[in-house]
Amino acid sequence: RAGEIVVGAVDREDRSHHISLNTSGRWQATDWLQVHPNIRLMVESNQRFGFLTESDSEEPRRRAAGQLGIGATASLWSKRLTILGIAELSLLHNQALGALPFSDLSPGLEDNQQAIDFLPRLAISLQPVPALVIRASIARGMRPPNFTELFGDRGGILGNTALRPERSSLVDASLRLNLEPDPRFSLSWEAGGFFTTTNDAIVLRANSQKLVVPINYS
Repeated sequence: RAGEIVVGAVDREDRSHHISLNTSGRWQATDWLQVHPNIRLMVESNQRFGFLTESDSEEPRRRAAGQLGIGATASLWSKRLTILGIAELSLLHNQALGALPFSDLSPGLEDNQQAIDFLPRLAISLQPVPALVIRASIARGMRPPNFTELFGDRGGILGNTALRPERSSLVDASLRLNLEPDPRFSLSWEAGGFFTTTNDAIVLRANSQKLVVPINYS
């Protein structure tokens, strides 16, 4: 690394690993009902190695997550009405992530290392006439902090292992009109809108060392 010009610590290297297993299925229960279960397991790790001495290397930090979900799709009224429902249980375990980078920064709760979320989703599509399609959906979501937010980037971003996942709720609806007055000419018009609320949003806050640290903002 002779002659390298960077901002931050250059005497160490971060190594991250991501292993995931995803299994899904589909079962046609009836002519109008389809069921699709899903299981996802994930393990992530991050380890910091020192270039100068082995004593600068740190123990690996790990995070485990899992998602167990089941969904169903119902096609009714000669397939003019479609209903999709999903129920998902999300589990996140941060117990081995480590401590905050600096003792004077306490933007989150250090003992909040586990998260269990129920994430339902419902979507409806209705086509009362061939030219009109009405869609609406409602959902809850969760985004865990990524490894840059947790451990930093060896530059201007410090890590914060006390971050809580972002949680959000979403509602949206749309209306689409399809007109075909002639086989050689068609016209479509669509309008929609959505509303989103977010709790524990992850934002960057500057500190006195002219660096930024991710924090939860509600």
